[in-house]
Amino acid sequence: MITEKVLIIATKGLEAWGRGVNLDKILDDLSVSKEKEYRSKVSSILFIYFRNKAYIDYVIDSLVTRKMEQVIRRIISVVLVQIFYQDGVAKEVAVDVGVSYARKLRNKQTGGFVNAVLRNAIRGAFDEALQNAPEDVKYNVPNFLLDRWSNAFSTEEKNSLIDTIKKQAPFTFRLLKSVDID
Repeated sequence: MITEKVLIIATKGLEAWGRGVNLDKILDDLSVSKEKEYRSKVSSILFIYFRNKAYIDYVIDSLVTRKMEQVIRRIISVVLVQIFYQDGVAKEVAVDVGVSYARKLRNKQTGGFVNAVLRNAIRGAFDEALQNAPEDVKYNVPNFLLDRWSNAFSTEEKNSLIDTIKKQAPFTFRLLKSVDID
């Protein structure tokens, strides 16, 4: 379940990334901080966000016609990841945590704004945006790469490549020390 603490850490991680801090550095710093128990949840949110950044940004831009503070955009982004890309969190709970944090951070009106954006996303705007999104946003693949693939491969092969890169990587680990199996 998303907690306010996870939301706060994830939005701060996005803020640090926006200032040019490497994502690995953000997560490494979290690993040695007093909030290290949140690292796996936060890293999951951030990795999913970056895998789907183009689409999440497109959805927010399609739902919001006015200028908003970047911190509010980051809150909405993190909650959208929780709602649409992660299991185990009720949509309403994720929205409530995001709205509560926005109210606490700014004011009641900002909380109402965040609530409206997230509820519209849940009501179908998130999925509807996909129908109108440009190909690079839809697939989260840069245009130059889509063009290159379109010229080099059939549509079926190109779609297979896109499907492959959108899949979550299998679990792997690296052994840093040799292990004696005797």
